[in-house]
Amino acid sequence: MKPALQELDVTAEPNRKAWKVLGQWQNPFLTASNDSHLVTRGADKYFQKFTPGAPGTGARHY
Repeated sequence: MKPALQELDVTAEPNRKAWKVLGQWQNPFLTASNDSHLVTRGADKYFQKFTPGAPGTGARHY
């Protein structure tokens, strides 16, 4: 499941458009997230799941 977006959030539509582009991205896509950061922890898993070029390219910790 993609991260939830609030309908009243002015960033919601640009985020939807970005996920649509990323969902069709075929080039290698390196993902990284900080395992100890409350906001970004686990974000790499979303990118790897929804971006065709991302699976298997992730850095686990930085």
